[in-house]
Amino acid sequence: MSAVVSKGLVLVFCVLLVAQSAAAASNIVVGGSRGWTLGLDYKTWSSKTRVRPYDNLVFKYNPSLHDVLVVSKNDFYACNNKRPFARFKTGTDFVKFTSPGTYYVICGVAGHCKAGMRFVVNAKW
Repeated sequence: MSAVVSKGLVLVFCVLLVAQSAAAASNIVVGGSRGWTLGLDYKTWSSKTRVRPYDNLVFKYNPSLHDVLVVSKNDFYACNNKRPFARFKTGTDFVKFTSPGTYYVICGVAGHCKAGMRFVVNAKW
């Protein structure tokens, strides 16, 4: 009986730990005060920014000039905007990755990805 209770308590503890991590999610403004725009080094920005699963990446931009696409690794390096996993275009978008992993983000407007509006997100605990 005590082994069953111990396993049950461990399970409850694990569930609470995951719930606490999700509740402690942060809002991270992509590009800081400049937002999602041309002329910013997003590779450097992303290398200095810690992203955990359930954090919100907040994209602030003019929706008539930009959008946000989550794409495959191959489409990231090719700057291909034809088959995104997700597309955002409101101008204030909250993008959340719920699992640890590597994700690829680009601007889908012609020429913007190749001009540097792209970065890799490594979401990890």
